[in-house]
Amino acid sequence: MHTTIIYDNSNLHPISSSLNTIFHDHLSNIQTINWYAIDKDSARHCIGCFNCWVQTPGSCIFKDITTPINKDIINSDLLIYVTPLLYGSYSPAIKRTLDRLIPTLLPFFKRSKGEVHHKQRYIKRPNLIMVAYNDNITPAEKNTFTALTKANAANLDASDPEVYFCSNENDMLKVAIDIKKYLSKDSMEGNI
Repeated sequence: MHTTIIYDNSNLHPISSSLNTIFHDHLSNIQTINWYAIDKDSARHCIGCFNCWVQTPGSCIFKDITTPINKDIINSDLLIYVTPLLYGSYSPAIKRTLDRLIPTLLPFFKRSKGEVHHKQRYIKRPNLIMVAYNDNITPAEKNTFTALTKANAANLDASDPEVYFCSNENDMLKVAIDIKKYLSKDSMEGNI
């Protein structure tokens, strides 16, 4: 199973470094994972020029870390985002990579589940896992983040994401073990 993991490396919170270490310790021996450690300067903001639809179809005019990320995503079976939870949302670095997924869409629309969304440029769509962390996560933040990730999944024409919340190292360890089981189970079933 080809997996892409994108995590915010700019956060200086102690949970961030622990989470990165735990994920690397538990998942680094899986050969089909591409890791992207990003920070707020890794990706430019999407400027809404839509050249990725008109001038350079399927490719953003800005060449930065999102160029290889988008290539990996369209070939991935599983996409994992790891972000600090900020007021129920992603970090700015993670949000930039999500915004810059627009080249993977077409400028045409379709109805889906009573909503209007862009058509997908590529047939393959990865399953999504979203991991959010912070010290004290309120129920309102959990609800907001879950709704936001479902909306982003709908825009990508993907199934609802699995969402995990981590407030300490035990939570992180459970998430890493769950993801490793998920990846191992699919590998054993031949879904690679």
